[in-house]
Amino acid sequence: MRGWKKRWDAELEGLIPELREDILRTPIPKREHEADSMPRRRGSFWKPRLCIAALAGALACILLVLAILPFLGRLFPSNQPPIEPASNGQMLVTVQINPALTFMTDADGNVTNLISANADADLILSDADFSDQCIGKSLNEATVLFVDRCARLGFLDVREMEGFVKVSALQGEKIEEELAMIRSGVQSYFCENGIYAVVDTEILTEISDYAALNGYHEMPTSVQDLVKGLRKLPAYYTERDLEGLSKEDLQSRYRSAVIGDELKNNLQEILTSNLGKLTGQYTDLLEIVNLNNRIMVHGQNPCLFLKNYWSVLEYCETDTLAPEFAGLMSEMEILLTEYSECYGIEIESFSQLLALSEQALTLPIEKLSNLLDPLSHEDLLENADLLFVALEGIGCDMDQLRSLMKLPESVDAYLEQNARSLQIEAGNRLSQHEEAYLSARDCIARMITMRLQSRSSANTAPFLPTGMPCKKKNNEVMQ
Repeated sequence: MRGWKKRWDAELEGLIPELREDILRTPIPKREHEADSMPRRRGSFWKPRLCIAALAGALACILLVLAILPFLGRLFPSNQPPIEPASNGQMLVTVQINPALTFMTDADGNVTNLISANADADLILSDADFSDQCIGKSLNEATVLFVDRCARLGFLDVREMEGFVKVSALQGEKIEEELAMIRSGVQSYFCENGIYAVVDTEILTEISDYAALNGYHEMPTSVQDLVKGLRKLPAYYTERDLEGLSKEDLQSRYRSAVIGDELKNNLQEILTSNLGKLTGQYTDLLEIVNLNNRIMVHGQNPCLFLKNYWSVLEYCETDTLAPEFAGLMSEMEILLTEYSECYGIEIESFSQLLALSEQALTLPIEKLSNLLDPLSHEDLLENADLLFVALEGIGCDMDQLRSLMKLPESVDAYLEQNARSLQIEAGNRLSQHEEAYLSARDCIARMITMRLQSRSSANTAPFLPTGMPCKKKNNEVMQ
């Protein structure tokens, strides 16, 4: 093997010509790129692999930390309180007609709290019987009671086809089923009472939106926080709205809101509706005065000194009266009976007749009529005495009205006087809308209404005339 190789080398050396000595000693030059080519090739080969290895190591560290993190939480618990459940089954539902009332329930779905979401709803809550009826009821039952109360007070016009009820709820457990029951209950109430209205429901997913709907200005972090916050709030919107006001601001608010709006509007409605009654009362009283004067100057009057009608009854035997004079006495008895039946005032003495006549003479009907068309805030303050005389003539509680004209010194005084004003407004509204509420109306056929509902959106159910009436009893009242 070695001999063969030596021979091969010898043959090759024989073929290669000999070079000169100067050529052999000359160094072989290198190309410029050859000097750096190997290091560059070595760097371009290792750098990508080093980056990939670093990224893989970092990813492995991240996965390791994520895997260990739950165990670290158990070993080293945080001092922060755990997040509470969303609502523990409690529900929040706000029903808006014009008054907006919020119902809060317990875990069983029974109403535990009522909160007015606007000033009109304070009028609803001012009726203690209504609040007592709602507490403990299901949301469906309480909502129907609220809708019925609004109809009684005229917030829901039973004669027009423009009624609208909106039910808003916060996202929670079984809230869709509850809203469906509420919608069905209100629809049934409308059908049975012949009221054409629309029921619309919505589910709010943002807690902040529902908090703003109820005038809750803090930012709750959960439904449970919102429920706790709302339970701590005063039930009346007005009371919440007065927080932090100074005495001057409080009185200014009372002057504009209670005297300038509520009381002024209530007095105007009372006097306007009774203006004809006041005119008739003045005319009838004047007729009684004139008849009494005829009795006093009549020649057949048996009394010597006190000759008025009541003195004759007290001191003389009516059986012995002359026929003509007895006829005047009988006529007076009829007038007094009619006056008592019409105006609720029994005139039992001559002194009482003098007081009433003096009061009537100080009441210029024409001026009163001009004041009421319309009654301004300034007119109310400048002509309070005249208006009070008129109100007293129709049997209003003047002590209560005069107390409402006083500016409150504190929030408690404001709320107390505002409660009286709400009672006056509620009574006025009930009497004003009673006839429309109790009037007989055609019921709406439930089956056709459900068909109409199926053609509309899932959350909106319009009520339209069906042509299938069933008469409602005139004295039937929802309780």
